[in-house]
Amino acid sequence: MSGMNVRYKRVGFTFLEIMIALAIISIALIAALRAQSQSIRTAAEMAEKVKLLNMARMKMAEVELYGFPDTGEEEGEFEDYPGYKWKTEVKPVSSSLLGIDAGGIELSFDELRLVKLTIYDENKENILFELESLVAKKE
Repeated sequence: MSGMNVRYKRVGFTFLEIMIALAIISIALIAALRAQSQSIRTAAEMAEKVKLLNMARMKMAEVELYGFPDTGEEEGEFEDYPGYKWKTEVKPVSSSLLGIDAGGIELSFDELRLVKLTIYDENKENILFELESLVAKKE
């Protein structure tokens, strides 16, 4: 078998091609993991916001349940949610508060109160949620 030259057919990928493919896959996986982690963080933030909204709704319903609120401030803690504090500020409603231009005359709306509810963290360092509502006097 003189002159027997064995030629090999190229089968498979070269080392360089494999390394490039692995680099592309790695970059894609890192991007996917970052997107997943951001999604989880966003879901947790939304769950917290929904909880705060429900707490505010419950407190506002409680304020309205006791009838037409007196002006002033009141604060306390949520019994069902330790670590959260609330504060309500009730103000009489006037034309300037509503943004009504009465030609320099201050109009008073005795049948309305502005209730501002603020939810804080345990140390009252951060305002977590605020809600304002007008409450009308029921006859």
